[in-house]
Amino acid sequence: MSTQTVSEFLAANRPPAFTNRPAVILGDGTEISIQASARHYCEPRENDADAYELVEVFVFQGWDAPTLADWIEPYSGEKNYAFVPLDLLEAEVTRRGGIASIK
Repeated sequence: MSTQTVSEFLAANRPPAFTNRPAVILGDGTEISIQASARHYCEPRENDADAYELVEVFVFQGWDAPTLADWIEPYSGEKNYAFVPLDLLEAEVTRRGGIASIK
């Protein structure tokens, strides 16, 4: 099982231009995408930032939308979330068993 934080995952998985970071599977089986770049809904909105305060999250499976909706409204459908505060995401990922693997 990985012991990476979300911040460490973002730093270790910097994709080439116009590609996304890989999805992550959490300890409870939840599969999500955590993205941050000049073309994602994040802050700062730039490629290869040293740190991000807000990130974009897409839920593939295992995470009920009401949980995320408690933090922020989805921007496209029920599974895309823009400008998710990194500290809240870190806490939820930890609560769900951390980053178990990278897909």
